[in-house]
Amino acid sequence: MDQSERMLESAEGDAAGERFEWHPEYRGQSVAAVRQSIRADLGHDQRAYALAIDGAEHAEHASLSTVIDLEKKWGAYNLDWSDADPDTLTEQIVAFERERERRRELFAWREQRRDQTVTPPPRAIGGLTTGTSSP
Repeated sequence: MDQSERMLESAEGDAAGERFEWHPEYRGQSVAAVRQSIRADLGHDQRAYALAIDGAEHAEHASLSTVIDLEKKWGAYNLDWSDADPDTLTEQIVAFERERERRRELFAWREQRRDQTVTPPPRAIGGLTTGTSSP
């Protein structure tokens, strides 16, 4: 599912008033409320990360602690989370959490990414196949 399909699906879920029923962290909350919360947290944490990096010269230990905590929180979703577009990353996270809700399974983000990046087997070029050929 590409970015535009995820955003369309998210908008449809919001319009339908979809709620998390099973999810242990978001149970009872609407998809729209979860999206808003994740977006606000991500924006706040991106600013905190930038401030921690900027202040690293003056308070190295505190900055390092902040950076490590934020990397643990968001790094699994995107290694460049601190520079990522917050709306795009939020949509990806919400789509992931909705899939966990749909499956009723707390699988890891890397499994979701792996499922999305599976490439189809290579096709033969020009009608030729691999392996032995016949005349």
